[in-house]
Amino acid sequence: KAGNTWTATVTVRTHDSEGNPIAYAVTESGTNLELYTAGVDNTTSITPANEGDRTVTLSNSLNTREVTIKKVVVDATGETITRTFDIGYTISMDGMAASTGTTTLGHNGTKKLTVPEGATVTVTEDEYAGWTASISGETNGVITVTNTRDVASKLTVDKVWITAEGVAKPDLTELHEDHRPRGGRRLG
Repeated sequence: KAGNTWTATVTVRTHDSEGNPIAYAVTESGTNLELYTAGVDNTTSITPANEGDRTVTLSNSLNTREVTIKKVVVDATGETITRTFDIGYTISMDGMAASTGTTTLGHNGTKKLTVPEGATVTVTEDEYAGWTASISGETNGVITVTNTRDVASKLTVDKVWITAEGVAKPDLTELHEDHRPRGGRRLG
């Protein structure tokens, strides 16, 4: 009975003491059967006296459901964030970890998991400097991990012109992120 498959062969009587054929049925009982859909091959009534030797196949398919981990990234500046975050997850049955994994997701990224019915999915995320994470409980098969950038920094630029009378001043000052030559924000 090791592993997920086993075979048992038994010798049974074909007739009772009065000569009547004996009918047999194969049934299952045990722990966690509610987690499975059982498929039994022709086991309602087995009559060896009429049918001879028989093989009965019992197959149990684990009942599963889908859980989606969804990532949302919120930035106070309204910028599109391409940053990704590592997320860990644990699938537990009866309080015991059945499996663990990690995934890397960016904004609106999703990871679909197929888990046993009755399983609990716990999601964790490491701390990232400058970001606050919140993890929702499971709602309709979705767990949302939201990362919100901590308070956006403000940069104040005070422009002072020291010039001689009659000398033209440039009319455009821009702020460029990471020294990029294009796409600056006009400041004045």
